[in-house]
Amino acid sequence: MSLHGIAPPLAWAPFIASYWHLDGDSVVDIHGGVALVFNLGDPVTVDVQGHDSLQVASPFLLGGLSRRVGFRADGDLRLFGVRFRPCGVFPFFSMPQMEFAGQCVVLDELWELKGLGVVEAMARGRGDAPDDYACRFNEFFAARRDSFLSYGRVVAMAVAVIRRECGNVTMAALAAECGVSRRHLERLFDERIGVTPKHLARMFRLSLALGHLPSSDAADVAARCGYFDQPHLIRECRCLTDYSPSQMHPSS
Repeated sequence: MSLHGIAPPLAWAPFIASYWHLDGDSVVDIHGGVALVFNLGDPVTVDVQGHDSLQVASPFLLGGLSRRVGFRADGDLRLFGVRFRPCGVFPFFSMPQMEFAGQCVVLDELWELKGLGVVEAMARGRGDAPDDYACRFNEFFAARRDSFLSYGRVVAMAVAVIRRECGNVTMAALAAECGVSRRHLERLFDERIGVTPKHLARMFRLSLALGHLPSSDAADVAARCGYFDQPHLIRECRCLTDYSPSQMHPSS
């Protein structure tokens, strides 16, 4: 199995976390956004944590946060993926992300991508190097720059605050800083991200904690990241991912 990561251009960093190219069976953790995946090989079986397996031959969308996703194929398995940041995918789809949160959705079912040329462009490049796919997708992004710059100001502000505070922010304080009511903020998140702001904050905090675990004591990490204690961190990890920190990082 070979997983090749590619950084997006700086201009797209607010929308795209990374590109990746996968060659061979693998299990991937999807954190912090939606992933758009182009199948460049044989039909692939997608195993999304908590859902039935789905075999797909065309491009597909993975929605939701903190989902462990497995890819396997009987033949040639090659995938190119675009992992969006929270709210980065919203200019693509007017449908609320809550409708495909935590699921694998075949792109044929997402009518808004039809006619835009991105699927056809990626298909024509089968066999190209991973960087070539990234360049092709960058060209598509550039052609839709105006749409990307029109994403929700309030949601972008809220995500920035959550990131700044490493997830340790109350929803009342978050709504107040964004100048909207808590209910209005939750409604915007449902439409543009697919989870509540509280859930996103919990995921940011957990992601930060998991990033520290391989090199730090678990109890120290829990205190540093705002958990009451180590058992609180363990419960939160199991609640959000179905795995304990030691299962996510065997050395922790």
